Amino acid sequence: MTTAVPRRRSNVLRVDPTRTTFERRKFVAKLQRQFAKLKARILVKVSKDNALGLTANARLAGSLGVKRENMPQVPGAQFQAFLEYMAKNGVNVTRENAETTSLKPIQSEFRQERVDALALADVQAKPILVSRDSYVLDGLHRWIKVKQSGVIVMPVLRLSVDAVQAIGLMERFPGVAYKANQVQPQCSELRLVEVPDIRQEDHYSCGAACSMSVGQYYGVGPGTLEGWKRLLGTNVHESTHPQAIEQVFSSLGLDVEARDGLSVSDLADYTQAGIPVVCCVQDYGPAVPAEARFAYGHYLVVIGVGAGYVFCQDPSEDNVIAGGDGKKLATVGSVQKPGRIMVDVDTWQRIWHDEDAEGAKYVQFGIAIARPGLLANEQWAAKTSAAKVEAFQKWLQQQYGGLLTGESEEALWKRYIEDGFRKGAGRAFDDAIAKLGVTGDREQFLRQAFAQPETRSKVELLAGRAFDDLEGVTDSMSLVMSRTLTDAVVQGMGPMEAANAMVAQVDIGFSRASTIARTELIRAHAEGQLNGLEDMGVGEVGVEVEWATADDDAVCPKCAELEGSTFSITEARGMIPLHPNCRCAFIPAGEPVGT
Repeated sequence: MTTAVPRRRSNVLRVDPTRTTFERRKFVAKLQRQFAKLKARILVKVSKDNALGLTANARLAGSLGVKRENMPQVPGAQFQAFLEYMAKNGVNVTRENAETTSLKPIQSEFRQERVDALALADVQAKPILVSRDSYVLDGLHRWIKVKQSGVIVMPVLRLSVDAVQAIGLMERFPGVAYKANQVQPQCSELRLVEVPDIRQEDHYSCGAACSMSVGQYYGVGPGTLEGWKRLLGTNVHESTHPQAIEQVFSSLGLDVEARDGLSVSDLADYTQAGIPVVCCVQDYGPAVPAEARFAYGHYLVVIGVGAGYVFCQDPSEDNVIAGGDGKKLATVGSVQKPGRIMVDVDTWQRIWHDEDAEGAKYVQFGIAIARPGLLANEQWAAKTSAAKVEAFQKWLQQQYGGLLTGESEEALWKRYIEDGFRKGAGRAFDDAIAKLGVTGDREQFLRQAFAQPETRSKVELLAGRAFDDLEGVTDSMSLVMSRTLTDAVVQGMGPMEAANAMVAQVDIGFSRASTIARTELIRAHAEGQLNGLEDMGVGEVGVEVEWATADDDAVCPKCAELEGSTFSITEARGMIPLHPNCRCAFIPAGEPVGT
């Protein structure tokens, strides 16, 4: 039950009742460094490397500001019908030559890569459509091509109406079309990554042979298969560990991306960019060498995808490899063949899994190996717009795990919250001695308090709450950044513009994370105080606590109103923090009730 007491003024020198200013500033500084690293990585990935392959819509000065998606288009097959339609509506069409500098754009944006792809001779042979007041109605990129080439005049078909009236007529034309301002994807021939044909010489060195094949493709690594086996630690008992392949190629200066959950489309993206992918499959046939510690599978190098097949470089020697007992391995049901093989997609999906000696599963696992920069740029650029957004989300989650929400960061948050709780318990002990005459040893009290399972459990819960809140911040950031990236692709933002928009979300995320850090430390401090009072037995005699603010100009009205109020310890649970960034603390209320 709340009891009204005369209002008490706090000590004006006590600007931080919780005495946690140092801890809060230190931890927020740590957060700031981690968020700054995230910002830097996003700027490099999106802007400098332009891994997403963004291309800005160039802005046109003097345009009427009509967006590409809102501009009516006249398909080539409908052009003659369009001219007849305009004539029926009383619009005359005159062919003439016009100075390129006299023409003006209606649309506000264009694509420079579309301009670059046009042949000047073809452009000059076909007139563009313009209005009476010299606005380009159809043929914007052809006009820009001629203008950028320094040609003074070009053929035009000029309508006898101004641009606004012409657009209205075009919108009512039955054959009108609208299309987004983007380069249409062109069909390309199947591309195979030309890795050399390296064969294994025993029944367990397929991983070494695949690695040598990729190594020779890039001109790195040992010149012999035995050298690769030594480098990778390949042996008859465990074959070649996937992590060994990843580590060796990284040490040789190449970019490596190894992960589970790949799709056949991912393999196509890699190989179309000229990047081979080492995959482990469960495809050793029905027999496994007697010396093997486990049923290890087989390594292949994926070099292409197309026409319903996955194309691989297979290191098998004539598809019949001598076993440890000198006999030949059975090959029924195996796709192994020497050199290049084609595996239909259904079969590939069935065999694309493996496990290591410790039982770790590798499901749809692949190790993409590329020259520095290729994984950051070409592999992403080969993706569709939707796939770019998905790939960026995956990359962003990896950055969160490494900088903000990984196991080491979670442990750091736990220590931070525990420090606040310990500080609160110590503060309770100091106040009880000063105000209530309690005696005892401070360090012994804290050791005993933290030895209790209930205390450790409470700290775990408080730390888990804080970390969950941080993960909520990163989830929100990821959602907003994905929307930003989608807008960047659709609206034609350039890489720097998109990167800056994403970085702005990181700043917002840091602000929210800092608020969580400060607020949750105060929560831990307050609960530590109340636990400390209970551990000293004051709760059993009904001692109450009173609210104390920082007593400075930054104190909010809600906290100021509670200055001097008293509550039982049970009532006080969960009251502080009263609001985000609250700086209030509890102090003993005075004499025990009933004495």
